[in-house]
Amino acid sequence: MPEVCYQGRIFQLREDETILAGLLRQGVELEYSCRAGVCNACIIRATAFDPDLERLKTGTLAPNLVASGHFLPCKTRLKGSIELLDPAPGLADNPVYARTTVTGRVVGKRWLTDDIVQLHVQPSVDVIYKAGQFVWLYHSDGQARPYSLACSPQRRQPLEFHIRRHDQGHVSRWITDELTAGTDIALSLADGDCCLEDGMNTVVMVAFGAGLAPMAGISQQILDGGEAAVGGHLLHVAHGKNGLYGESDSWDLAGEIQASASMQYTGLESRSELFTSLASLNSRYCDAYWFLCGSPDAVYQSRDELLRLGIPEGRMRFDPFESQPLVALPENDECQPDYPDPQPELWAWLNEDNRLATIVADFYLQIFADPILSPYFENISRRRSREKVFSFYQRVFSGEPSFFGDRPDHAHHWMVHSDDIFDYQLLLMEQTLKNHEMPGLLITIWMSYEEYFRRDIIKTRPEGY
Repeated sequence: MPEVCYQGRIFQLREDETILAGLLRQGVELEYSCRAGVCNACIIRATAFDPDLERLKTGTLAPNLVASGHFLPCKTRLKGSIELLDPAPGLADNPVYARTTVTGRVVGKRWLTDDIVQLHVQPSVDVIYKAGQFVWLYHSDGQARPYSLACSPQRRQPLEFHIRRHDQGHVSRWITDELTAGTDIALSLADGDCCLEDGMNTVVMVAFGAGLAPMAGISQQILDGGEAAVGGHLLHVAHGKNGLYGESDSWDLAGEIQASASMQYTGLESRSELFTSLASLNSRYCDAYWFLCGSPDAVYQSRDELLRLGIPEGRMRFDPFESQPLVALPENDECQPDYPDPQPELWAWLNEDNRLATIVADFYLQIFADPILSPYFENISRRRSREKVFSFYQRVFSGEPSFFGDRPDHAHHWMVHSDDIFDYQLLLMEQTLKNHEMPGLLITIWMSYEEYFRRDIIKTRPEGY
């Protein structure tokens, strides 16, 4: 029987089972996404194996990585025994490395509302995804923004997106105003955890505005009998009748749902009746799993109301980091977020041998294992959290506008942090920097940056309440 030694434990694999599948089945937490050997997110290292027993699948990994024992466990099946190590420090968490892009062609585009465009993209290769996931769409200048898929893999249609136009959104304005049918666009592979899982027999989906996109994909999956869920309800909340674009004659998702025996649909033209509707749906679907998607304030207000109604957070799915617009920094310096001045000496040290990625990876491994800090990251994509923090530090320390998200007061608007918790986190970071042998003067500079953003993070209640 195939056997894997990993993190001091021995795991038995089933015949014809990939290493990734076998470890996940036995509760091992590993990074992964496509499971098809394309995204490289699950990369891992082999230390000892018999090359006569199996050939490790390496996909498109660089020769130097292959030479150092790295391979893809999602595509590798064992015949004998193997010992594994985590990837080389910082490797799997390097956003440049982790994100693989493919080319797609725009095959359809139309306005669903005054500010939401329906976009159809046919990728050049098969993109493996689950309904509810997202991909990154790339502007022609290389800047990117994550957008939820509004389709299900069962229907084999081109990838569908609902793009809301933001006046200050560099990528969204380009897509809605300039991108035309027949144009090629770069996109990433699919990611995200807001998907149906085994055991979800009933789901209630609450979508706000363009948050209907991933819920539409999940609804299609249920209607087609594509996953475990056998029934559910879709609640769409918008501003006015025009915002309920799932009820339009040209894209009648509501009609398709109402014609089925497995799902129901409700549209609200404002949030005024939201809490009443949530209470009613909770009474009707007492054992349901809840999916929340839309603007951060709407999602977290709904989350808190569901908690008040007695629904455990373990039966909710959402991704607060992905629910907010990721807008490019404006070119006008006067409009850019307020950042402290960069320190060239610190950045020079961090940039050598990609030390920043290694430090961030190590720091978050400790956070995810910490009983005090780990609860803040429940139901959040851990890889995406690390990617965003890496990009943020890169922007702050280098001074280069490479980070296109919000400063911490907006990015962490939902997170309640006390000074004590913040101090605890700072001690963990300081010790991490010492463990990586950062010079004392540079540690002092780094910690001064952390203190600079204290005022953005400390709060007693989520913003927007």
